[in-house]
Amino acid sequence: MRAYKFPITIERMKDDESWEYVLSCRARVNSFGGKEFAAAGTYHADETKSFEVRYCREIANLIPQETRIIYNGQEYDVVFIDNFMQENKVLKFRGVVNFGR
Repeated sequence: MRAYKFPITIERMKDDESWEYVLSCRARVNSFGGKEFAAAGTYHADETKSFEVRYCREIANLIPQETRIIYNGQEYDVVFIDNFMQENKVLKFRGVVNFGR
């Protein structure tokens, strides 16, 4: 079995729209790719990654729109959380980071 070896931090948005620490752990990280596009005369790009972590109660009920993951200094907005096969063993997060110039 592959190891969970990449450190990540999971944060949740509070009511005042500031971020609060939830948990730091190790994850399996996989890239889904990205895209580049121009909008309103500026260049934009995004990158999507999958973060797989062991299931734990502290993160089991997070809401994707109110969650972000910090990985390698980048803030990934969580767009989907999957309790893989509903077994309460693995949680998979899909995160997107946006770049603009």
